[in-house]
Amino acid sequence: MGLTSRSSGPLAGGAHAPSARGRLASSVSPHAMTPSSRIAATLIASVFLGVLVAFGGLYAFGVAIGTLPTPPRWITSHPSIYIPALRVLVWLPLVVLCAFLVARLARSRAIGFGVIAGVGGFVALLAQLRASEYANGLSLPALASTYWVEVALLVAVLPLLCALWRPRVG
Repeated sequence: MGLTSRSSGPLAGGAHAPSARGRLASSVSPHAMTPSSRIAATLIASVFLGVLVAFGGLYAFGVAIGTLPTPPRWITSHPSIYIPALRVLVWLPLVVLCAFLVARLARSRAIGFGVIAGVGGFVALLAQLRASEYANGLSLPALASTYWVEVALLVAVLPLLCALWRPRVG
């Protein structure tokens, strides 16, 4: 067997030597996330998802109010029931989706990261309301009590749903 310009001699393993792809794959190991970097990534994702729910919820509620036909008089005569019910119907799917995603990302720490996502969404909601015309000069506690449905969904329901969807061990 003669030498070519690309070879330096016979292969060490003979005819059964590993291919170049095999040699490369054995020397390159996949990058595994360390526990601390996984926690940091989950923390950032949880806050991001909570903020996304806050912005998406307000936007979806505005779209719903703008596109729904005028409800019958028997419904609009009870705004203390009608408006919160509509807000729950608009916000709940977003909160459920957020809780599901956070629970899948956080795994066994789903409740804690659900609280983080809820608080992130709550802060984003208040900041967005404060910067908008909805504030009407209201203080932050007054805004929180005016938007009690959204606050309850973000701060209480979201972590509870994360607890329900957290993976079971054993």
